[in-house]
Formats: sequence, C-alpha cells, structure tokens
Amino acid sequence: MRGAQVAVWLCLSLSPSAFGGEAPATPEVAQPAPTTTSEPDVAPVAVAPTVEPESAVVEQTAAPGADPRGAAASTHALSYLEWTARPHEGSEALPTVIVLHGWGGTPERIMPIAQFEDLDVRVIAPQAPLRSGRGYTWIAHLREDGTPQSATAEADASMADLVALVERLRTERPMAGKPILVGFSLGGAMAYGLSVYHPELFEEVLILSGPMPPRIIPEHANAAQAALPVRAAHIERDPIVPSAPSKATILKMAEAGFDATFQSFPGNQHRVSDLERAWMHDAIQLRWSKTVSP
Repeated sequence: MRGAQVAVWLCLSLSPSAFGGEAPATPEVAQPAPTTTSEPDVAPVAVAPTVEPESAVVEQTAAPGADPRGAAASTHALSYLEWTARPHEGSEALPTVIVLHGWGGTPERIMPIAQFEDLDVRVIAPQAPLRSGRGYTWIAHLREDGTPQSATAEADASMADLVALVERLRTERPMAGKPILVGFSLGGAMAYGLSVYHPELFEEVLILSGPMPPRIIPEHANAAQAALPVRAAHIERDPIVPSAPSKATILKMAEAGFDATFQSFPGNQHRVSDLERAWMHDAIQLRWSKTVSP
C-alpha cells in the first residue's frame, strides 16, 4: 500500500519537466534566481567540513531489501558536513539541525542557509546517495524514465538512508533532544515523506519550496504524526516548484490532524530568500530555546 502511495506521489506530481534542474539554495537572493536547467557552482559560505566522507558515494545498482518495519533497508552510509558557530567537542550533545539539499545539490551549497552565528546548534548536511550532474540527488530515475518502480524504490531507499543517519548521529554526534529537519526543494519532498513515515525521529520539520501532493497523507494522523510540527514556506511565484501544491499539502495535513502550517513569501525565484531564512532562524531559535531550557 505504501509503495503505491509513494509511486503516485512521485510519478504523477514530480514530473521531469518540474524538475529539469534546480537553482541552489543560497542566502544571497537580492535578485531573482536564473531558471536554467543546471545548478551553477556556488562557493560555500564559511563552511569547513569537520567530518570526512566515510565512503565513496556511488549510484545504487540493486533494489534494497525489506526491513522488519516494512520500509526499505538503508543501502548507503551517508557522508555529511558538519558546522557549528563555535568550536565544540564531537562528543558534546547539541541541538541538531539536519538540512537536506535538492536535486543536483551538494552539502556545501545547502549548508549556508542554516548557518546562524547566534544559534549554538550543530548543523548536519548529508550528501544524497545518487549522482546527478555536478551534484547528487535523492531520486534519479524519475528524470530518466519516470516509472513507479524505480522512483518508489529510490525514494524509499533514500528515506531509509536518512533514518539510518539519524540513528548513527546519536553516537557520532550526540544530540540534545531530537533533530530539526530542514529540506529544500527535492530535499523538502524527502522531509515531507519522513514527517509522514518517521515522525517520531524529529523535533520539527521545516520545508522550503518542497513539493509533495496530499495523496500520501493518511486520513487521520496518528499520535506521533500529530505531535510533530511541520512548517512549510514557499516563494509565491517559484518557477521550478509551484507553491500551490505545497499549500494544498499542508492544508490536507492539517485536516488530517497534523500540526501543519504554511507560509508564503514574495518573489519569483527557486532559492531561499532572506525572508525565508529569517523565518527558519526564528523557528530553529524557538525549538533550540525549548531544548536547552532546564
């Protein structure tokens, strides 16, 4: 049942034309982003990787096996970049923000959107497991053939990889409370999926210009789903990922009993605007304050 739902999500709504490529998320958005079909090189802003990649990221060549939870088993140990506003011991438990890049993105390019010097949090930017041009992606076959089998298998496997990373981080980089999950564009679509299938793992989910139609949302949220705040922000005239489906998703989630809200911002680019970044900062700060308060 779940596989069929995910297939509908991916193949009916995330069409190849909608994801011919995406502009990178960057804090500098004084002007509209270009609407080209490839992601230009963007230098990271004050990002220094403190965790070396543990293994080479290669394209998936086999369908993942099933685990006892009924979901796909993880097939990649995801590498990641780490950033903190001040030096920390790796064993120090900190509030954690996990930020997911979009199609063709990289950890270096997405990391700057979550770098806030006044927030004493650890930011983790994983690298998606599949190659796409000069970057990486969570789902690759949709662009090539759009078949439900390939898209569903890759979406399930990528979500399983992210679940495994969260569990691994509890040992490698201890967390104060549960992590906040942030996703941009296709990373936002993955965040939507995780909020439905693995809500118990996260403190809050923040989605920036991420697509997901309401078809995979259950009629009634369970206790874990209802307890997870899901906040979506979208540029009003995004030329790559339209805002209307994002709003429809949030409304459907709210009707089902999720703690879900939608915020639109002016603009016509597929990037993270200054206003969106300020919105994200305030959301993280609020959760950070609750996590560190005695």
